[in-house]
Amino acid sequence: MKIGKENIVGLLAAVEWYLAQDHQARLADCERQVCLLQEELSEIPGVAVERAWPGEAGEPLPRTLVRLEPGAARYDRAGLIAALREGDPAIAVDPAPTGIYVNPATLGPGEMEIVAARLRALLG
Repeated sequence: MKIGKENIVGLLAAVEWYLAQDHQARLADCERQVCLLQEELSEIPGVAVERAWPGEAGEPLPRTLVRLEPGAARYDRAGLIAALREGDPAIAVDPAPTGIYVNPATLGPGEMEIVAARLRALLG
């Protein structure tokens, strides 16, 4: 198998970028975002929110598990995922056995606040 010089340079750039990151600051920001979502959704009937660690691939960053109680929450998992994708902006989440995962590692600055507001509007 041949690999092009573009692939080698791209890999090198990705490794250099990763090594230059402040991993403690990123972890702290993810923790802050998980706490924000827990606070925003904690009082909604039929919804339980918890910190999930680690990610499904063993990522060392937390994510939020939003559990939906059947019959008590406004949406079931499939309905909530569809409602989030159909909104503006579209929001993609990971399905969980009893709800959804929201991964702050995939969000930019200020985006967790948008996700929290949308979830609160849909579930509250």
